[in-house]
Amino acid sequence: MIGGRAAGYALVMNEDAPRQEDRLLTAFLSERDAACPRCGYSVKGLVDGRCPECGEGLELGLRAVHGIDKLWLLGLLALMAGVGASGFIFGLMIYFAIDMPPWMDVWREAALSGGFLGGFMALILSWFFFRRKYASLGRKGRWMLSVGCCFIALGGAVVFVGIMNLF
Repeated sequence: MIGGRAAGYALVMNEDAPRQEDRLLTAFLSERDAACPRCGYSVKGLVDGRCPECGEGLELGLRAVHGIDKLWLLGLLALMAGVGASGFIFGLMIYFAIDMPPWMDVWREAALSGGFLGGFMALILSWFFFRRKYASLGRKGRWMLSVGCCFIALGGAVVFVGIMNLF
């Protein structure tokens, strides 16, 4: 759509658009450039309520313009912090494992930090994959899930440090 999303209006496909609304639609499109939601053809200066390119019936409607959900972003940043910390520790473990003498077994720690890195990366992928489901949750559910990601990132660091002290 050409400029429709930012302006807060939407062209909605409708097979049987009422004729009285055609006048409002044509008046609206006489001054604005917008695209047909079906074929993307510019319908600026539309004469009737149908797209001249594909013949789809159009009607003028409103829709909410969605920005970035701050709670979703909080969860993403927490998981990214977990990836960053795990990646840094994994890199250090590999560096030390390569330079250590063979009698010092640091490969377990490297494998453990690699497991944490892989786990956090899987969580980030699922965070993006299930974004629509997340958006359908209520505010309380989104808040709990995002704060849960913060606790997972902090808990991962605490568990990792605790396990490292056992070796």
